Amino acid sequence: MTRCVRIRYARFPMLFSLAVIGARTAEAPRDAWITTIGGFHTNHLYANPADKTTGRFPTQAELDAVAPNHPVFMMISFTGPGATNSAGRSILEANGVVVGANGSIAGGFPSSECTKALLYLRQTLLNPAERRRGTLDAMKYAASLGVTTHIDQGAFQAVNSPLDGAAHEDNFTMHFPFLEVYEEGKGLVRLRINFLHMEADNATPELVQRLKNAFPFPPSSLLKNWPMPRESRPVGKTTPIRAASAGRRAPSATRP
Repeated sequence: MTRCVRIRYARFPMLFSLAVIGARTAEAPRDAWITTIGGFHTNHLYANPADKTTGRFPTQAELDAVAPNHPVFMMISFTGPGATNSAGRSILEANGVVVGANGSIAGGFPSSECTKALLYLRQTLLNPAERRRGTLDAMKYAASLGVTTHIDQGAFQAVNSPLDGAAHEDNFTMHFPFLEVYEEGKGLVRLRINFLHMEADNATPELVQRLKNAFPFPPSSLLKNWPMPRESRPVGKTTPIRAASAGRRAPSATRP
């Protein structure tokens, strides 16, 4: 029976996505948000298995059917577009987000109605406990797929405005929930952290501060720091950047 269900959903990605959302509502408290942000595209969610060009978001009615008691927010890429259900629409509209009559939420660049919704969700939902729970959820999902090693490639520095997209975070604190999960012995996958950093100043003052505040002693062998990727190395700089507080030498700016 399980095999038949999996085959069926594999052939009908829209049904699979709705089933995943419905399953999450069974685990989450009533009225808790169910979110899917980035990492997928509506091209993956074709409604007609015979026509791969029928990709789309679930409709508001479809989301209402699987999540009648939970607000739902879906968003592709860094800045949308996205979709929500009736419960989510009521909350987002009350907080200044424009939502279409069908539950659609417009994307755009550099900011959009989706990034306004994302900012609201971050400011109202994310706290240390939720970040730890989300970290564990991500690890469990990855392990269920057999993906046991992950490379963290950093984020754009958040400014706490609608200009922040799905790839923005606070570079100085974003690893805290991972450190806490590993320190508690609950880490399920290997994580390799690159200090990816994009900065116009060749002296890299922001990167120096990040390294000064870096964690020198990861709490688990599953978690390791990796050398900075090439984007972090300023052109023409020959003196190695030192992570002063960590008491260790960072990779040379000119090392190949």
